[in-house]
Amino acid sequence: MMLNSVIGLVMMVLVVCSQDVTSHVALCNTLTANQSMYCSCDLDGVDEARRISCFVIGPLKRDDDVWKGFARQSRLTSLTVTSQPASSFLEFVPIEAFLRTPRLEELNIKQCSISELPTNSFVHLEHLSRIDLENDEIRNLRKHAVSHLPRLTSIVISDNIIEELRAEAFYDLPRLTFLMLDRNNISWINDNFFVHLSNLMELELWHNKIRHLTPYTFNGLKNLRRLDLYKNRLLKLDNHVFSGAPRLHELDLKENRISEIAPNAFHGLLSLTSLHLNRNRLRTLPAHAFNGAPNVMMLELSNNKLETIQRNVIEDLSRATDDHFIMYFRNNQLKCDCRLNWVKEYASLAKYLIFKKELHQMQCTQENNREVMRVLDINFDDFRCLDTSTSPLATFKVSVQRENAIEIYPYKRTEVGENSLLEVKVSTSEDLNNISNMQPHVNSHRPLELVPSIEINGNSACYVSPKFLRTIFTFIALMFQKIML
Repeated sequence: MMLNSVIGLVMMVLVVCSQDVTSHVALCNTLTANQSMYCSCDLDGVDEARRISCFVIGPLKRDDDVWKGFARQSRLTSLTVTSQPASSFLEFVPIEAFLRTPRLEELNIKQCSISELPTNSFVHLEHLSRIDLENDEIRNLRKHAVSHLPRLTSIVISDNIIEELRAEAFYDLPRLTFLMLDRNNISWINDNFFVHLSNLMELELWHNKIRHLTPYTFNGLKNLRRLDLYKNRLLKLDNHVFSGAPRLHELDLKENRISEIAPNAFHGLLSLTSLHLNRNRLRTLPAHAFNGAPNVMMLELSNNKLETIQRNVIEDLSRATDDHFIMYFRNNQLKCDCRLNWVKEYASLAKYLIFKKELHQMQCTQENNREVMRVLDINFDDFRCLDTSTSPLATFKVSVQRENAIEIYPYKRTEVGENSLLEVKVSTSEDLNNISNMQPHVNSHRPLELVPSIEINGNSACYVSPKFLRTIFTFIALMFQKIML
Protein backbone atom coordinates (compact mmCIF):
# COMPACT_ATOMS: atom_id res chain seq x y z
CA MET A 1 0.00 0.00 0.00
CA MET A 2 2.78 2.33 1.00
CA LEU A 3 4.76 1.28 -2.07
CA ASN A 4 1.85 2.03 -4.39
CA SER A 5 1.50 5.55 -2.95
CA VAL A 6 5.18 6.24 -3.51
CA ILE A 7 5.02 4.99 -7.11
CA GLY A 8 1.96 7.17 -7.80
CA LEU A 9 3.67 10.26 -6.40
CA VAL A 10 6.75 9.64 -8.57
CA MET A 11 4.58 9.24 -11.66
CA MET A 12 2.84 12.55 -10.97
CA VAL A 13 6.18 14.31 -10.60
CA LEU A 14 7.39 12.82 -13.89
CA VAL A 15 4.21 13.97 -15.65
CA VAL A 16 4.53 17.49 -14.30
CA CYS A 17 8.20 17.67 -15.23
CA SER A 18 7.44 16.45 -18.75
CA GLN A 19 4.85 19.19 -19.34
CA ASP A 20 5.75 22.43 -21.17
CA VAL A 21 7.17 24.94 -18.75
CA THR A 22 5.13 27.62 -20.50
CA SER A 23 2.20 26.91 -18.17
CA HIS A 24 4.28 28.49 -15.41
CA VAL A 25 5.45 31.57 -17.38
CA ALA A 26 3.10 34.47 -16.75
CA LEU A 27 3.43 37.43 -19.11
CA CYS A 28 0.71 39.86 -18.16
CA ASN A 29 1.40 42.81 -15.88
CA THR A 30 4.38 41.23 -14.14
CA LEU A 31 8.10 40.74 -14.65
CA THR A 32 8.96 37.52 -16.45
CA ALA A 33 10.90 34.78 -14.69
CA ASN A 34 14.28 36.11 -15.83
CA GLN A 35 13.23 39.73 -15.21
CA SER A 36 14.25 40.72 -18.75
CA MET A 37 10.87 41.80 -20.03
CA TYR A 38 7.73 43.39 -18.64
CA CYS A 39 4.43 42.94 -20.51
CA SER A 40 1.24 44.94 -20.12
CA CYS A 41 -1.94 43.16 -21.22
CA ASP A 42 -5.48 44.41 -21.79
CA LEU A 43 -6.73 41.36 -19.82
CA ASP A 44 -4.89 39.40 -17.10
CA GLY A 45 -6.45 35.98 -17.43
CA VAL A 46 -4.91 33.03 -19.18
CA ASP A 47 -5.92 32.79 -22.84
CA GLU A 48 -7.84 36.09 -22.70
CA ALA A 49 -5.53 38.98 -23.70
CA ARG A 50 -6.00 40.44 -27.18
CA ARG A 51 -3.40 43.24 -26.98
CA ILE A 52 0.00 42.99 -25.26
CA SER A 53 2.81 45.59 -25.01
CA CYS A 54 6.17 44.28 -23.82
CA PHE A 55 9.21 46.31 -22.74
CA VAL A 56 12.61 44.63 -22.97
CA ILE A 57 14.78 45.68 -20.02
CA GLY A 58 17.44 42.96 -20.03
CA PRO A 59 19.26 40.48 -22.30
CA LEU A 60 17.13 37.88 -24.09
CA LYS A 61 18.05 34.77 -26.06
CA ARG A 62 16.29 33.21 -29.03
CA ASP A 63 15.30 30.13 -26.99
CA ASP A 64 14.50 31.97 -23.78
CA ASP A 65 11.55 30.52 -21.82
CA VAL A 66 9.83 33.89 -21.89
CA TRP A 67 8.85 33.36 -25.52
CA LYS A 68 7.09 30.12 -24.59
CA GLY A 69 4.87 32.11 -22.27
CA PHE A 70 2.98 33.41 -25.31
CA ALA A 71 1.36 29.97 -25.57
CA ARG A 72 -0.95 31.09 -22.72
CA GLN A 73 -2.28 33.90 -24.97
CA SER A 74 -3.53 32.06 -28.03
CA ARG A 75 -6.17 34.78 -28.74
CA LEU A 76 -3.58 37.52 -29.07
CA THR A 77 -4.14 39.83 -32.09
CA SER A 78 -1.76 42.74 -31.36
CA LEU A 79 1.80 42.57 -30.04
CA THR A 80 4.24 45.42 -29.43
CA VAL A 81 7.82 44.79 -28.33
CA THR A 82 9.96 47.82 -27.44
CA SER A 83 13.49 48.00 -26.07
CA GLN A 84 14.16 50.68 -23.54
CA PRO A 85 16.21 53.61 -24.88
CA ALA A 86 19.97 52.90 -24.97
CA SER A 87 19.45 49.26 -23.96
CA SER A 88 18.74 47.50 -27.29
CA PHE A 89 18.71 44.07 -25.68
CA LEU A 90 16.59 42.48 -28.40
CA GLU A 91 18.87 41.61 -31.35
CA PHE A 92 16.69 39.18 -33.30
CA VAL A 93 13.17 38.61 -34.57
CA PRO A 94 11.37 36.60 -31.82
CA ILE A 95 10.11 33.79 -34.04
CA GLU A 96 9.64 31.55 -30.97
CA ALA A 97 6.89 33.87 -29.77
CA PHE A 98 5.19 33.96 -33.18
CA LEU A 99 4.92 30.18 -33.26
CA ARG A 100 2.55 30.44 -30.29
CA THR A 101 0.40 33.35 -31.51
CA PRO A 102 -1.36 32.08 -34.66
CA ARG A 103 -4.06 34.78 -34.58
CA LEU A 104 -1.69 37.74 -34.52
CA GLU A 105 -2.85 40.55 -36.84
CA GLU A 106 -0.63 43.48 -35.85
CA LEU A 107 3.06 43.35 -34.95
CA ASN A 108 5.26 46.24 -33.76
CA ILE A 109 8.95 45.85 -32.88
CA LYS A 110 10.66 49.16 -32.09
CA GLN A 111 13.99 50.57 -30.84
CA CYS A 112 15.75 47.21 -31.01
CA SER A 113 19.03 46.10 -32.60
CA ILE A 114 17.87 43.67 -35.27
CA SER A 115 20.65 43.89 -37.85
CA GLU A 116 19.01 41.53 -40.34
CA LEU A 117 15.59 40.19 -41.29
CA PRO A 118 16.11 36.49 -42.09
CA THR A 119 14.18 34.51 -44.69
CA ASN A 120 10.55 33.86 -43.75
CA SER A 121 10.73 35.94 -40.57
CA PHE A 122 6.95 36.01 -40.17
CA VAL A 123 5.85 33.07 -42.30
CA HIS A 124 3.73 31.42 -39.54
CA LEU A 125 1.49 34.47 -39.08
CA GLU A 126 -1.08 33.94 -41.80
CA HIS A 127 -3.52 36.43 -40.22
CA LEU A 128 -0.96 39.24 -40.01
CA SER A 129 -2.14 42.47 -41.67
CA ARG A 130 0.40 45.04 -40.42
CA ILE A 131 4.14 44.97 -39.58
CA ASP A 132 5.96 47.93 -38.03
CA LEU A 133 9.75 47.61 -37.59
CA GLU A 134 10.68 51.22 -36.91
CA ASN A 135 14.08 52.28 -35.56
CA ASP A 136 15.46 48.74 -35.20
CA GLU A 137 18.92 49.24 -36.79
CA ILE A 138 17.99 46.86 -39.62
CA ARG A 139 20.77 46.81 -42.20
CA ASN A 140 19.91 43.88 -44.43
CA LEU A 141 16.78 42.26 -45.86
CA ARG A 142 17.33 38.65 -46.83
CA LYS A 143 15.56 37.07 -49.81
CA HIS A 144 11.90 36.44 -48.88
CA ALA A 145 12.44 38.23 -45.57
CA VAL A 146 8.78 39.20 -45.57
CA SER A 147 6.89 36.59 -47.53
CA HIS A 148 3.89 34.26 -47.78
CA LEU A 149 1.54 36.52 -45.82
CA PRO A 150 -1.81 36.44 -47.64
CA ARG A 151 -3.50 39.16 -45.52
CA LEU A 152 -0.63 41.62 -45.05
CA THR A 153 -1.58 45.14 -46.20
CA SER A 154 1.07 47.39 -44.57
CA ILE A 155 4.83 47.23 -43.94
CA VAL A 156 6.73 49.97 -42.09
CA ILE A 157 10.53 49.62 -41.98
CA SER A 158 11.31 53.29 -41.34
CA ASP A 159 14.28 54.90 -39.61
CA ASN A 160 16.69 51.99 -40.08
CA ILE A 161 20.08 51.70 -41.83
CA ILE A 162 19.22 49.67 -44.96
CA GLU A 163 21.67 50.50 -47.78
CA GLU A 164 20.40 48.35 -50.65
CA LEU A 165 17.09 46.86 -51.73
CA ARG A 166 17.81 43.41 -53.15
CA ALA A 167 15.46 41.42 -55.34
CA GLU A 168 12.60 39.43 -53.78
CA ALA A 169 13.02 40.62 -50.20
CA PHE A 170 9.22 41.03 -50.31
CA TYR A 171 7.50 38.06 -51.90
CA ASP A 172 4.01 36.59 -52.15
CA LEU A 173 2.20 39.48 -50.50
CA PRO A 174 -0.94 39.70 -52.65
CA ARG A 175 -2.74 42.33 -50.53
CA LEU A 176 0.14 44.66 -49.69
CA THR A 177 -0.92 48.24 -50.43
CA PHE A 178 1.33 50.39 -48.21
CA LEU A 179 5.16 50.20 -47.92
CA MET A 180 7.30 52.65 -45.92
CA LEU A 181 11.09 52.53 -46.33
CA ASP A 182 11.78 56.16 -45.45
CA ARG A 183 14.71 57.41 -43.36
CA ASN A 184 17.13 54.66 -44.28
CA ASN A 185 20.48 54.79 -46.11
CA ILE A 186 19.19 53.30 -49.36
CA SER A 187 21.46 54.26 -52.24
CA TRP A 188 20.61 51.50 -54.69
CA ILE A 189 17.42 49.66 -55.69
CA ASN A 190 17.80 46.51 -57.75
CA ASP A 191 15.82 46.45 -60.99
CA ASN A 192 12.47 44.66 -60.58
CA PHE A 193 12.70 44.85 -56.77
CA PHE A 194 8.97 45.68 -56.58
CA VAL A 195 7.85 43.34 -59.35
CA HIS A 196 5.90 41.06 -56.95
CA LEU A 197 3.99 43.96 -55.36
CA SER A 198 1.43 44.56 -58.07
CA ASN A 199 -1.25 45.82 -55.65
CA LEU A 200 0.94 48.34 -53.85
CA MET A 201 -0.71 51.78 -53.82
CA GLU A 202 1.66 53.91 -51.73
CA LEU A 203 5.46 53.74 -51.61
CA GLU A 204 7.46 55.96 -49.22
CA LEU A 205 11.18 56.25 -50.00
CA TRP A 206 11.82 59.75 -48.70
CA HIS A 207 15.00 60.80 -46.91
CA ASN A 208 17.31 58.16 -48.38
CA LYS A 209 20.42 58.40 -50.58
CA ILE A 210 19.06 57.19 -53.91
CA ARG A 211 21.13 58.59 -56.80
CA HIS A 212 19.84 56.80 -59.86
CA LEU A 213 16.61 55.30 -61.19
CA THR A 214 16.12 53.14 -64.28
CA PRO A 215 12.99 52.30 -66.32
CA TYR A 216 12.95 48.98 -64.41
CA THR A 217 13.27 50.35 -60.88
CA PHE A 218 9.50 50.52 -60.35
CA ASN A 219 8.60 47.72 -62.71
CA GLY A 220 5.46 45.86 -61.63
CA LEU A 221 3.85 48.68 -59.63
CA LYS A 222 0.86 48.88 -61.95
CA ASN A 223 -1.51 50.09 -59.20
CA LEU A 224 0.80 52.53 -57.42
CA ARG A 225 -0.92 55.87 -56.70
CA ARG A 226 1.65 57.74 -54.58
CA LEU A 227 5.46 57.68 -54.82
CA ASP A 228 7.50 59.77 -52.39
CA LEU A 229 11.19 60.33 -53.23
CA TYR A 230 11.57 63.56 -51.27
CA LYS A 231 15.07 64.41 -50.04
CA ASN A 232 17.13 61.85 -51.91
CA ARG A 233 20.21 62.46 -54.10
CA LEU A 234 18.79 62.04 -57.59
CA LEU A 235 20.85 63.85 -60.24
CA LYS A 236 18.67 63.35 -63.32
CA LEU A 237 15.52 61.68 -64.58
CA ASP A 238 15.97 59.40 -67.59
CA ASN A 239 13.39 58.62 -70.25
CA HIS A 240 10.47 56.39 -69.15
CA VAL A 241 11.87 56.16 -65.63
CA PHE A 242 8.36 55.91 -64.12
CA SER A 243 6.89 53.66 -66.80
CA GLY A 244 6.51 50.80 -64.31
CA ALA A 245 3.94 52.84 -62.36
CA PRO A 246 1.50 54.10 -65.03
CA ARG A 247 -1.32 54.94 -62.57
CA LEU A 248 0.62 57.36 -60.40
CA HIS A 249 -1.48 60.22 -59.02
CA GLU A 250 1.17 61.93 -56.90
CA LEU A 251 4.94 62.07 -57.44
CA ASP A 252 7.15 63.87 -54.90
CA LEU A 253 10.69 64.66 -56.08
CA LYS A 254 11.43 67.78 -54.07
CA GLU A 255 14.78 68.44 -52.40
CA ASN A 256 16.87 66.23 -54.67
CA ARG A 257 19.78 67.34 -56.88
CA ILE A 258 18.01 67.02 -60.21
CA SER A 259 19.61 69.19 -62.90
CA GLU A 260 18.40 67.32 -65.96
CA ILE A 261 15.06 65.87 -67.04
CA ALA A 262 14.90 63.74 -70.18
CA PRO A 263 12.14 64.68 -72.69
CA ASN A 264 10.12 61.52 -71.95
CA ALA A 265 10.82 61.18 -68.23
CA PHE A 266 7.10 61.45 -67.40
CA HIS A 267 5.88 59.57 -70.44
CA GLY A 268 2.67 57.61 -69.91
CA LEU A 269 1.67 59.17 -66.58
CA LEU A 270 -1.82 60.08 -67.74
CA SER A 271 -3.27 59.86 -64.21
CA LEU A 272 -0.66 62.10 -62.58
CA THR A 273 -2.29 65.10 -60.92
CA SER A 274 0.38 66.29 -58.47
CA LEU A 275 4.08 66.71 -59.30
CA HIS A 276 6.62 68.24 -56.90
CA LEU A 277 9.96 69.31 -58.40
CA ASN A 278 10.73 72.21 -56.10
CA ARG A 279 14.14 72.67 -54.44
CA ASN A 280 16.19 70.97 -57.14
CA ARG A 281 18.87 72.29 -59.53
CA LEU A 282 16.91 72.61 -62.75
CA ARG A 283 18.15 75.24 -65.21
CA THR A 284 15.97 74.26 -68.15
CA LEU A 285 12.95 72.13 -68.88
CA PRO A 286 12.95 70.18 -72.14
CA ALA A 287 10.35 71.07 -74.75
CA HIS A 288 7.11 69.24 -73.98
CA ALA A 289 8.52 68.03 -70.65
CA PHE A 290 5.01 67.28 -69.39
CA ASN A 291 3.51 66.03 -72.62
CA GLY A 292 3.25 62.55 -71.08
CA ALA A 293 1.45 63.90 -68.00
CA PRO A 294 -1.18 66.29 -69.39
CA ASN A 295 -3.57 66.04 -66.41
CA VAL A 296 -1.29 67.53 -63.76
CA MET A 297 -3.28 69.92 -61.55
CA MET A 298 -0.45 70.90 -59.18
CA LEU A 299 3.08 71.56 -60.42
CA GLU A 300 5.79 72.82 -58.07
CA LEU A 301 8.89 74.30 -59.72
CA SER A 302 9.93 76.80 -57.03
CA ASN A 303 13.47 77.16 -55.73
CA ASN A 304 15.28 75.87 -58.78
CA LYS A 305 17.64 77.68 -61.17
CA LEU A 306 15.26 77.91 -64.12
CA GLU A 307 16.18 80.59 -66.66
CA THR A 308 12.85 80.34 -68.45
CA ILE A 309 9.58 78.44 -68.68
CA GLN A 310 8.68 78.10 -72.32
CA ARG A 311 5.20 78.26 -73.74
CA ASN A 312 5.26 74.64 -74.90
CA VAL A 313 5.81 73.52 -71.30
CA ILE A 314 2.57 75.03 -70.05
CA GLU A 315 0.63 74.33 -73.25
CA ASP A 316 1.16 70.60 -72.68
CA LEU A 317 -0.58 70.93 -69.31
CA SER A 318 -4.10 70.68 -70.69
CA ARG A 319 -5.68 71.48 -67.31
CA ALA A 320 -3.83 74.79 -66.90
CA THR A 321 -6.98 76.85 -67.38
CA ASP A 322 -9.20 74.61 -65.26
CA ASP A 323 -10.51 75.42 -61.83
CA HIS A 324 -8.02 74.61 -59.05
CA PHE A 325 -4.96 74.26 -61.33
CA ILE A 326 -1.88 75.65 -59.60
CA MET A 327 1.76 76.02 -60.60
CA TYR A 328 4.44 77.48 -58.30
CA PHE A 329 7.62 78.89 -59.85
CA ARG A 330 8.99 81.43 -57.40
CA ASN A 331 12.68 81.79 -56.51
CA ASN A 332 14.15 80.87 -59.89
CA GLN A 333 16.51 82.79 -62.19
CA LEU A 334 14.09 83.72 -64.97
CA LYS A 335 15.42 85.97 -67.72
CA CYS A 336 13.28 88.67 -69.32
CA ASP A 337 12.94 87.64 -72.96
CA CYS A 338 10.39 86.47 -75.51
CA ARG A 339 10.12 83.02 -74.01
CA LEU A 340 7.92 84.45 -71.25
CA ASN A 341 5.42 86.21 -73.50
CA TRP A 342 2.78 83.57 -72.70
CA VAL A 343 2.42 84.83 -69.11
CA LYS A 344 0.08 87.73 -69.88
CA GLU A 345 -2.24 85.45 -71.87
CA TYR A 346 -2.46 82.82 -69.12
CA ALA A 347 -2.82 85.48 -66.43
CA SER A 348 -6.15 86.33 -68.03
CA LEU A 349 -7.13 82.72 -68.77
CA ALA A 350 -6.30 81.31 -65.31
CA LYS A 351 -9.39 80.56 -63.21
CA TYR A 352 -7.84 79.55 -59.90
CA LEU A 353 -7.04 82.60 -57.78
CA ILE A 354 -3.75 81.20 -56.42
CA PHE A 355 -2.42 80.44 -59.92
CA LYS A 356 -3.54 83.83 -61.16
CA LYS A 357 -1.70 85.46 -58.27
CA GLU A 358 1.47 83.49 -59.06
CA LEU A 359 1.39 84.75 -62.65
CA HIS A 360 0.78 88.32 -61.56
CA GLN A 361 3.76 88.19 -59.20
CA MET A 362 6.09 86.38 -61.60
CA GLN A 363 9.44 88.18 -61.91
CA CYS A 364 12.42 88.05 -64.25
CA THR A 365 15.80 89.74 -64.59
CA GLN A 366 16.85 91.88 -67.57
CA GLU A 367 20.14 90.79 -69.04
CA ASN A 368 21.40 94.23 -69.95
CA ASN A 369 21.05 95.97 -66.57
CA ARG A 370 20.22 93.10 -64.16
CA GLU A 371 17.04 94.88 -63.17
CA VAL A 372 14.32 92.70 -61.66
CA MET A 373 10.87 93.39 -63.01
CA ARG A 374 7.41 91.91 -63.08
CA VAL A 375 6.80 89.85 -66.22
CA LEU A 376 3.39 91.41 -66.79
CA ASP A 377 5.05 94.85 -66.96
CA ILE A 378 7.24 93.87 -69.90
CA ASN A 379 6.48 95.29 -73.35
CA PHE A 380 7.44 92.31 -75.47
CA ASP A 381 7.31 94.50 -78.59
CA ASP A 382 10.62 95.92 -77.40
CA PHE A 383 12.12 92.47 -77.86
CA ARG A 384 10.72 92.21 -81.42
CA CYS A 385 9.11 88.90 -80.52
CA LEU A 386 7.43 87.03 -83.33
CA ASP A 387 3.80 86.30 -82.53
CA THR A 388 1.79 83.79 -84.52
CA SER A 389 -1.03 83.32 -82.06
CA THR A 390 -3.57 85.12 -84.27
CA SER A 391 -3.09 83.36 -87.57
CA PRO A 392 -1.59 80.14 -88.88
CA LEU A 393 0.18 82.20 -91.52
CA ALA A 394 1.43 85.54 -90.23
CA THR A 395 3.67 88.00 -92.04
CA PHE A 396 5.94 90.64 -90.60
CA LYS A 397 5.97 93.50 -93.12
CA VAL A 398 8.56 96.24 -93.56
CA SER A 399 7.77 99.17 -95.85
CA VAL A 400 9.87 99.28 -99.00
CA GLN A 401 11.89 102.49 -99.26
CA ARG A 402 13.74 101.86 -102.50
CA GLU A 403 12.84 100.45 -105.85
CA ASN A 404 14.10 97.02 -106.85
CA ALA A 405 14.67 96.21 -103.17
CA ILE A 406 15.94 92.74 -102.50
CA GLU A 407 13.40 90.70 -100.52
CA ILE A 408 14.80 88.05 -98.21
CA TYR A 409 12.72 85.34 -96.56
CA PRO A 410 14.74 83.80 -93.76
CA TYR A 411 11.61 82.42 -92.03
CA LYS A 412 8.83 80.72 -93.85
CA ARG A 413 5.73 79.04 -92.37
CA THR A 414 4.55 76.24 -94.58
CA GLU A 415 2.02 74.56 -92.25
CA VAL A 416 0.55 74.76 -88.80
CA GLY A 417 2.35 72.35 -86.54
CA GLU A 418 5.41 71.63 -84.52
CA ASN A 419 7.86 72.54 -87.28
CA SER A 420 5.93 75.47 -88.68
CA LEU A 421 7.94 78.61 -89.42
CA LEU A 422 7.18 82.26 -90.02
CA GLU A 423 7.69 84.18 -93.25
CA VAL A 424 9.40 87.54 -92.81
CA LYS A 425 9.98 90.12 -95.55
CA VAL A 426 12.99 92.40 -95.16
CA SER A 427 13.86 95.31 -97.41
CA THR A 428 16.47 97.59 -95.80
CA SER A 429 19.86 97.24 -94.19
CA GLU A 430 18.37 98.26 -90.85
CA ASP A 431 15.78 95.54 -91.19
CA LEU A 432 18.51 93.04 -91.92
CA ASN A 433 20.24 93.92 -88.68
CA ASN A 434 16.93 93.69 -86.80
CA ILE A 435 15.97 90.31 -88.21
CA SER A 436 19.38 88.84 -87.43
CA ASN A 437 18.89 89.76 -83.77
CA MET A 438 15.33 88.52 -83.43
CA GLN A 439 14.33 86.31 -80.54
CA PRO A 440 13.04 82.80 -81.27
CA HIS A 441 9.32 82.51 -81.71
CA VAL A 442 7.73 81.00 -78.62
CA ASN A 443 4.18 80.26 -79.73
CA SER A 444 5.13 77.22 -81.77
CA HIS A 445 6.42 74.06 -80.11
CA ARG A 446 9.98 74.68 -81.24
CA PRO A 447 12.14 77.77 -81.66
CA LEU A 448 12.24 79.09 -85.20
CA GLU A 449 15.03 77.84 -87.37
CA LEU A 450 16.48 79.60 -90.36
CA VAL A 451 15.30 78.15 -93.63
CA PRO A 452 18.28 77.94 -95.99
CA SER A 453 16.65 79.72 -98.90
CA ILE A 454 16.91 83.18 -100.47
CA GLU A 455 14.36 84.44 -102.94
CA ILE A 456 15.17 87.36 -105.26
CA ASN A 457 12.11 88.77 -106.99
CA GLY A 458 10.24 85.59 -106.19
CA ASN A 459 12.70 83.21 -107.86
CA SER A 460 14.62 80.64 -105.89
CA ALA A 461 18.30 81.56 -105.97
CA CYS A 462 20.19 79.12 -103.77
CA TYR A 463 20.24 77.05 -100.63
CA VAL A 464 22.69 77.99 -97.92
CA SER A 465 23.36 77.22 -94.28
CA PRO A 466 22.15 79.59 -91.55
CA LYS A 467 25.74 80.67 -90.88
CA PHE A 468 26.31 81.52 -94.54
CA LEU A 469 22.96 83.32 -94.60
CA ARG A 470 24.06 85.62 -91.79
CA THR A 471 27.22 86.41 -93.78
CA ILE A 472 25.05 87.41 -96.75
CA PHE A 473 22.98 89.68 -94.49
CA THR A 474 26.11 91.45 -93.30
CA PHE A 475 27.44 91.86 -96.86
CA ILE A 476 24.16 93.29 -98.16
CA ALA A 477 23.96 95.70 -95.24
CA LEU A 478 27.44 97.03 -96.06
CA MET A 479 26.50 97.40 -99.74
CA PHE A 480 23.43 99.44 -98.83
CA GLN A 481 25.47 101.70 -96.61
CA LYS A 482 27.91 102.40 -99.47
CA ILE A 483 25.03 103.11 -101.88
CA MET A 484 23.45 105.53 -99.43
CA LEU A 485 26.76 107.35 -99.14
